[in-house]
Amino acid sequence: PNSDIRIINKKMEKFRKMYNKKNWKINYETFPENISLMDNINLIRKSHIKQSLNTMETSIKKHWCFVRNVFVSINKIYEWNIERKFFDTKNDSILSQVYNFFQILSSEYTFDEHEMTNKTSGKSFKDEFDEYLLEFKNNFPFDASKIAYDKNYNIEIPNQYNHDYINSNLFLQSKTKKCNRFTSVKINDIKTRQIFQELTFNEECYYKLNKIIEKCFMYYNEIKHISKVFGEYDMLISYSYFLKTSGQQSCEPTFLTNSESALEAYDLTFIDCKKNDKESFLIPNDIIFDKNDKVMILQGDNGSGKSSIMRTLALNILLAHSGLFVFASTFNIPPVSSIFCRFGSNDRMLNGISSFIDEVEHMDRILKMADKSSLLFIDELGQTTNSKAGETLCRGVIKYIQSDLKCKSIFATHYHTLKGSKNMRMETNTELPKAPFYTYKLKLGSNTSSNASYVSLNICGIPKRIF
Repeated sequence: PNSDIRIINKKMEKFRKMYNKKNWKINYETFPENISLMDNINLIRKSHIKQSLNTMETSIKKHWCFVRNVFVSINKIYEWNIERKFFDTKNDSILSQVYNFFQILSSEYTFDEHEMTNKTSGKSFKDEFDEYLLEFKNNFPFDASKIAYDKNYNIEIPNQYNHDYINSNLFLQSKTKKCNRFTSVKINDIKTRQIFQELTFNEECYYKLNKIIEKCFMYYNEIKHISKVFGEYDMLISYSYFLKTSGQQSCEPTFLTNSESALEAYDLTFIDCKKNDKESFLIPNDIIFDKNDKVMILQGDNGSGKSSIMRTLALNILLAHSGLFVFASTFNIPPVSSIFCRFGSNDRMLNGISSFIDEVEHMDRILKMADKSSLLFIDELGQTTNSKAGETLCRGVIKYIQSDLKCKSIFATHYHTLKGSKNMRMETNTELPKAPFYTYKLKLGSNTSSNASYVSLNICGIPKRIF
C-alpha cells in the first residue's frame, strides 16, 4: 500500500465527495466501455494487419472492429460525463479533445462496418453467377431442377444424365459418386474479376485503415489517461453504491502520525458479499495494538476464526490506504508501508522442496523484506515439522520481530506456551453438552482448549474406536 498520508488523504477526499453526492445514478451498462476502450486500443497496438491474399480481408475486418470499438467507447464515455459531470476541468478538457478528434476522424472516414466490408458496386458477382446458371438450365436438354452450384461456383450435374449432350463449353473439374462438377470460360471470367476487385478493395482498405490507426496513436496517451480516470470513477461509484445499499457499518479511517502509533479497530468486520443470503452473518471484533505492542499471539481451536480475523484486518488496512472507507465503527491506524501474509504451505516435488522448506523460505523472504512500518500476518508457522522444532522456530521469529524489525504483527498458532506483547484467543464455548460452539469473538488471554477430537469424529467422520 501507499504509505504517503498526503496521497491517501487526497484519494480519501475524492471518495468522500463521491460518497456524499445525492443525485447520482448507477448505470453499470456504461462501465464495461472502459474495459473495451483499453482492450481495443492495446489490441491495435500489439497486432498488425496481415497483407497476405488469404488473410488480409479477415485481418482488416478485425482491426476495423478494434478502431470502431474505440470510437464507440469514447462517445459513450463523453455522453456519460455530460450527464453526471464527474470529470474535473483538466480531465474534461482531455476528454473533449479526444472526442472532437474522433468526430473529425469519423467525418473523414466511415465507421460503418457494413460500408467498409461491402466489396461490390452495382450488380454483384452473385447476381452474375445466378444469371449464368439460369441461362444454362434453360438451354439444358433434360430436367435441370437438380442442377446447382457448389461452394466454389462449379456447376454440379447429376451422373444420371448422358454427358455427351452437355455443352462443349463446359470443362470437367472433379467427380463424385452422385455428380460431376464443371466450370466454363464465363464462370472463370466472373471469378477472376471477383478476385481482382476483392484484392483492389482490400488494398484500399489496408492503406485507409493504416492512416486511421496512425492518427489514433497520436492520442494514445490521452486515451490511456481517460481510461484510467474513468476506471477510477467506476470504482468510486461502485464502492459508494455498495456501502449505501449493503447495510454494513462503515467509517472513514484516521491515520496517525507515525508507524509506532497505536492501532485501533473497533467493530471490525469482513465485507458481506452475501447480504441477501439468509446464512450470511458477520461478527464484529475489536483489534487493538497499544503503542508498544509488536507481536500479538492469536490462539484458538480449529475453525474458530483465527485466519479470518487476520484477513479481515489486512483487507481493511488495504482499503484504508486506497483512500476508501472501512468496515468498522472506528479505525485508527499508523501508515503501513507493506503487508506480508504467510498462510499455508505446499511442497514442490519437482524441485525437491518439502513443505517445511517452503514454509521457512517464505518466512525468510518476509523477514528480509519487512521494515518497522510493515504489518505481518503469520498463520501457524512450524506446522509442517515436529512440535518441538516448530515451537523453537516460532520463538525465534517472534523474538526477531520484537527486537530487530519492531513492526506490528499477528501470529496465529496452536502452540499454547508462546508469549508475545499481547496474547489473544478466539473464543469457543466448550460447556455445551453436544458440541463446542464458536462465538467468533476475540478475547484477551491464551487458549488451552482443543476441539481436534470433536472435528475428527463428528465433522470428518473418523471412526470412534481410533480415538
